[in-house]
Amino acid sequence: MRLEKLELQGFKSFADKTVFEFPKNLTAIVGPNGSGKSNISDAVRWVLGEQSMKTLRGKYANDVIFKGSDRLSKLGMASVALYLDNQDHKLPVDYREVVISRKIFTDGESEYLLNNNKVRLTDILMMLAQAKFGQKSYAVIGQGMITHFLSSSPQERKEFFDEATGVKEFQIKRDQAINKLIRTEDNLGKAKVLLTEIEPHLQSLSRQVRRLEKRDKIESELKLLQEEYYGFLWASLQTEHQQLKSQLVTKEGVAQDLETALQKQQALSDVISQEASRGERYQSLQKQFNELLERKSQVLKEQAVLKGKLEVEHERQGELSLVWLQRKEDEIMNDLRSHEDEMLVLEKQLSQDKNSLGRLEKITQSLQAEFRQEEYNILKLKEQIEQQANVMTVPEIKKEVRDIFEEQEAFLRELLQTKSLDRFKEVQAKAKKITVRFAMFMDHLNSEEKETIEAFRIEMKHKEQALQKLVAERENNQQAVNELRVSVETTHHKINLLHTQINRNQDELAQIQSNLDTANQQDEKETKKAQVLQYNSALQELHAQIAHFDLQLQGTAKEIEQFNQEEEDKKNRLLSIQSEMRSLQRKLTSMRQEANTLEVNMARVETRSEDLRAEIERAVSPDLHSKIYQFKPTQPITDHGVLEKKIFSLQRQLEAIGSVDEQTIQEHQETKERFDFLKTQSEDLTNSIVSLEKIIDELDATIHRQFQKNFKIINDGFEKYFKILFNGGRAQLEMLTDTEADHDLPSDSPQDLSGESLHNEKERELIGKKKKKQKVISGIEVQAQPPTKKVTNVAALSGGEKSMVSIALLCAIIAHNPSPFVFLDEIEAALDEENSEKLSAIIKILATKTQIIIITHNRITMRAADILYGVTMGREGKSHILSVELKEAEEMVTD
Repeated sequence: MRLEKLELQGFKSFADKTVFEFPKNLTAIVGPNGSGKSNISDAVRWVLGEQSMKTLRGKYANDVIFKGSDRLSKLGMASVALYLDNQDHKLPVDYREVVISRKIFTDGESEYLLNNNKVRLTDILMMLAQAKFGQKSYAVIGQGMITHFLSSSPQERKEFFDEATGVKEFQIKRDQAINKLIRTEDNLGKAKVLLTEIEPHLQSLSRQVRRLEKRDKIESELKLLQEEYYGFLWASLQTEHQQLKSQLVTKEGVAQDLETALQKQQALSDVISQEASRGERYQSLQKQFNELLERKSQVLKEQAVLKGKLEVEHERQGELSLVWLQRKEDEIMNDLRSHEDEMLVLEKQLSQDKNSLGRLEKITQSLQAEFRQEEYNILKLKEQIEQQANVMTVPEIKKEVRDIFEEQEAFLRELLQTKSLDRFKEVQAKAKKITVRFAMFMDHLNSEEKETIEAFRIEMKHKEQALQKLVAERENNQQAVNELRVSVETTHHKINLLHTQINRNQDELAQIQSNLDTANQQDEKETKKAQVLQYNSALQELHAQIAHFDLQLQGTAKEIEQFNQEEEDKKNRLLSIQSEMRSLQRKLTSMRQEANTLEVNMARVETRSEDLRAEIERAVSPDLHSKIYQFKPTQPITDHGVLEKKIFSLQRQLEAIGSVDEQTIQEHQETKERFDFLKTQSEDLTNSIVSLEKIIDELDATIHRQFQKNFKIINDGFEKYFKILFNGGRAQLEMLTDTEADHDLPSDSPQDLSGESLHNEKERELIGKKKKKQKVISGIEVQAQPPTKKVTNVAALSGGEKSMVSIALLCAIIAHNPSPFVFLDEIEAALDEENSEKLSAIIKILATKTQIIIITHNRITMRAADILYGVTMGREGKSHILSVELKEAEEMVTD
């Protein structure tokens, strides 16, 4: 590996982009004082990661940026780039050419680049350490470092020898391991603190989780028992309800059949009543009979008129004899007697109908009296019930009793006003509702109250049945009264007609008697014969009509007689049907009572079901409701009490446990995971500490071993080059050791990622523990004795002698462990011409092992160089360079 070129821009006096190429092994940079020669060595040291501004001859980080001049403005950035040939891959990167760059801006922000890729300073330092050089190494020997080396402390010299012996790479690794160990122990301490804080909380959470697990177990067991217990109760109630419902459906079906049969009987009764209605059919026949009588009466009137005309004509014709008039008088008297007989019959029938009507009215009055008596009894019974209700202690029950009997009183008033069976059925339906409500009310009474109320209820029931019977009898009697009234009216009509006929016959008889008186006075007979014949013909026709009417009247009379017989038969049938209807009504009433009882029981089961549902909603978690309502018991529960006690016991256990936050499990899990993580981390950190301590011990051993080995070689080389420069004498290096590890810290202390020493108590304590009081190298002492002198203390040497001692040591280091390139800044300034010749010869020899760039004023050194770079300071305040290859220059001068 070699340095190909150095590129500067904006760095100190090099304002413009300036490139130094180094094709040869020995290059000299020359120029007057103040031209900016030393800025080149500062640039190399800076790009290699130097952080000390004192070493770079500045105060602030941005002091390396070109500050401007009278003619030029200041710049905002400075950059330096090293171009290294890495074909031998001495640098551990996969580049044949490696470009290390560093830039800084006016705000102090700095960045490092490796082949134009941003990297960390640590990456640069590690790469350079693996290549055996860096900003702290002997690769850059600046002004004053030669004399400073001997005047520095042994501990400071130790740091220089770390680079020279090649242990810097291992020290960086050790420093990194120590830093990692410190961070690891710090993290372990934090983890232990967190574990100490978390563990009590975790234990508390664990107890809560155990309580919650116990609660969950009890709740699971409780849910199973509740499902079985409440599920069986619910299923039993539903089964009982279904059985009652089935029985009720059966009873209602039977009641419906009975009601249908009753309706059929009622319909049959209605049909018979319509067919045998004395108010309609009888009136129709009677009307027909009366019409016939009326028509017959009109014909008789016409006959009488014709007879009168005929008699007139007879009188006129002399044909009207006394014999005929007497015969006519006899006929009229016969008719009069017949009508009087018929009137006697009708008056007798009228008397009978009036007697029957009076009898029925007495029965009706008796029924009305019974109605009033029953009403009085019911009112008395109501007063007794109200008195019983007042005895009850619960106001709600009193109110319920009053409400029920107020409804029943209204029902009874409506019943008393009922005048038909159809209306009675509607009232009966209301009674059914009152009965159901009364039965539900009875559930809230004690046994004594129930017995009293039940006795009143039975008595009330008997009264209701008596009222039902009275209503039916009253309706039948009312129908009979109506029929008799129609019959009486019809008979009155007949009698009136007979009176009219008798009056007519009496008038006709008086006329005949008058005619008898005037018969002897008529003498016109012949002149009106034709007219008489005509009257006789019309009279015969009227006789025929009268005979026809008589036949119709006889038929109508027979039909009326037959009708009356049929009415009697149908009345008997109606009585039979009514008896059958009463029997059906009793059965229907009984069936409805049984249905009412079933409905009451169903209402009780439904109430128990609702109470059970409310208890389930209150006592059981919602997710169990559907299971309970759908529970199918496989076998009956023999002992509900035992199951109930188990449920009660589990509920008490849950109450004893109390409420536990459901988030506790998640919190416990998260805390447990964090605790386990921290515990694992603690174990891993402990293992890492052990591993790091082992690595540090191994690195310390490697550093010590390699330092001892290379120090001996450098010590031998130091004596060799000392004798060359001093023409004899003696010189050696001596390692200072100390049993206290703390004394080794200044020269062997770790560096952090920024390259600064980590001098703090924690590191001192750590390193002190790790080194376990072994012997450590605390510093390097230099002893030198020039020829003819007895002094060995370098402090007593002259300035030139000190420079020669330092140069001898530097040459020994370069000869043993050459850096890829070395910058020497005026190291021969204190030497005379003779010693400069000696140094020039040594440098030529060393240039065969490494690439040397020397900044010098010495002409002897200049002649030894392959290439010369001249640096001058322009008027604008910036440095300029000029390069010359000396061999070509010499050939040009020779020519």
